[in-house]
Amino acid sequence: MKRKLLVPSAAYFAAMFLLAKGLGLAAALGTGLTVFVFALVFIKDRRKTAITGLCFFLAGAAVFSGYRLIFADRAEALDGKEIDVHGKVTELKYLGSDKLLVTVDGDCSGVSARLSFTCANTDVDYGDRVRARVEVSKITDTARSESAGWYHSEGVYIRGGEASFFEKTDELPDYPLKWSMHLRDSLCRKMLGGIGGEEGAFAAAMICGDRSFLSDKTQRNVYRSGIGHIFSVSGTHVVMIFAMLSGLVSLLIRNKKLRMAVLLCIIWFFSAAAGLSPSVVRASFLLTVMVSGELFHRRTDTLNALCFCSIVMLTFSPYAVTSVSFLLSYSAVFALNTAAPYVMGFVRAQGIRRSILSGLVSSFSVVIITMPIQLMYFDEISVIAPVSNLVLVPICTLALGFCAAASVFGWIAFVSTPFLAFARVLLRLVFIGAKALASLQLAYIPAGVPAVRTAVMLSLAGAAAAVILRPKARVIAASAVGAVFVWVSVSAVWFCRTGDEKKLLILPNGRTMQCLLYQGKEGVLFDIGSGGRLNKAMSRFEMRMGVRSVSCAFISRRDQATADRMRAELAFVPESFCFEHEQGARIKIDELIVTVTDKGYTLETDGRSVTLTGKTIGYSGKTFDTSKVKNALILDLDSMELSDK
Repeated sequence: MKRKLLVPSAAYFAAMFLLAKGLGLAAALGTGLTVFVFALVFIKDRRKTAITGLCFFLAGAAVFSGYRLIFADRAEALDGKEIDVHGKVTELKYLGSDKLLVTVDGDCSGVSARLSFTCANTDVDYGDRVRARVEVSKITDTARSESAGWYHSEGVYIRGGEASFFEKTDELPDYPLKWSMHLRDSLCRKMLGGIGGEEGAFAAAMICGDRSFLSDKTQRNVYRSGIGHIFSVSGTHVVMIFAMLSGLVSLLIRNKKLRMAVLLCIIWFFSAAAGLSPSVVRASFLLTVMVSGELFHRRTDTLNALCFCSIVMLTFSPYAVTSVSFLLSYSAVFALNTAAPYVMGFVRAQGIRRSILSGLVSSFSVVIITMPIQLMYFDEISVIAPVSNLVLVPICTLALGFCAAASVFGWIAFVSTPFLAFARVLLRLVFIGAKALASLQLAYIPAGVPAVRTAVMLSLAGAAAAVILRPKARVIAASAVGAVFVWVSVSAVWFCRTGDEKKLLILPNGRTMQCLLYQGKEGVLFDIGSGGRLNKAMSRFEMRMGVRSVSCAFISRRDQATADRMRAELAFVPESFCFEHEQGARIKIDELIVTVTDKGYTLETDGRSVTLTGKTIGYSGKTFDTSKVKNALILDLDSMELSDK
């Protein structure tokens, strides 16, 4: 079957991606026209395809530009103003002290947008229509590692403070949304109560997409082992549930059309249980398109359906082009349904051997094809994923099936309870395996180390060239295994070296800050008044830059709670803690001498000195005020130059 939508959807996506990543309209159009001219000159038998691609590229640029002008730019123009908000409540989070974090989707002073803010009114529910008056600010990347691109992909362009006015109106609520969110919360409570512990939190994440009950340590172990995708509700879960339940439904219902209709109802039920999150809606929509083709006796091609769904989704939500879930979902489906079958076409093995090879090919295809996206968005990348996906994902899949069955038969206690008990045992096995794999030093590589990034991109380019020039099973297998071998080797070399450059990472937060002095994979942490509030942001930088151990954490005030937060939240827990000392005290750690000052610390190393207070950095006779800085800073202790991270 011809993949007629492949080029149009790729061109449509490319235009939006270039614009979303900050490329100007003129530059984006120039890039598209250059590719078009190249195709006309060198691929003469595909001129109609090239013209079609150019038309969709121009359409994508027009849709994205129009959306940005109508929604994003107008919303960001409200920066610093107090605005009137009128819309429906889509998310609620209780913060304590009778305060709620409310997310409202609706009219923000004439602009259609989504806005989160706090309010003192707790008598509000999902789907309720509300009015509020809130001061808002533009969303930008900050020292807390917030990604503006992620918010934009969710239709969020501004953030709010505390509402000065808030009331629930008498308008009719959004009952489908209310029902969906209550179903999600109900199933989440069932997983937490019926299974319990970290296993219950894992099950709640798989079924409902709520990871708030999972500890940071568990999440890191799962991600480092290469199966982090399993506890984030996505298209994978929809396909798994569809595959597992289709066999059961086929035994009960013989009529094909009725059977497919029932399966689609179940799939959309689980979409509602996940709060109708964009990733699940995308997968459910894709599956609906494919199943509908079978119902009407039309052969459905997975890649064509994928391309059609991407065009539809991007038309209604152009900024989804920067969403990591969107990119991973579609690239993974492409890998599993197009790349892997293409490779398996060269394999002549049969029986069990073919099944094992198919699993390996699928795992390697997903890892190889999604690697560029992981480099862009993730802090650490698992290279042991092909193995962990073969061993641990089947166990997760079985546990997911038991959880899904318990959800469907939740009203029959003696049926759902054994299902949840089986799921608990299986998830415990997953945790044990994930922890063992994550403990391997070379199981994951830092995405922010330049040498590692360069090696990954060059090896991917080499593998792609090998597949194009010599499309044979052995060549493809060797290129894939070789690419992974290069990643591990470069990571091993980096891990073994001590590192020559010393750098100081500064995360400013008004009158407080958190800093990390690191050399290679080793570092020393300083918390100056922040009370550990920047721990999660610091963790991301630690992982991305390849810091694997923190010898000591200096805390500017005697606060055991800050040390406890660090133990629970930091990616690499400090080996020791140094609390407030008397002014003038000097502490030596290897070649570093730390002197306690009245407002912070003075660091001396290699003949260079840096003074840190809660809001200033003193170096080379200069004093830099960080109280209004929002971005992370890097001070190179060799050149003594300060720059944005």
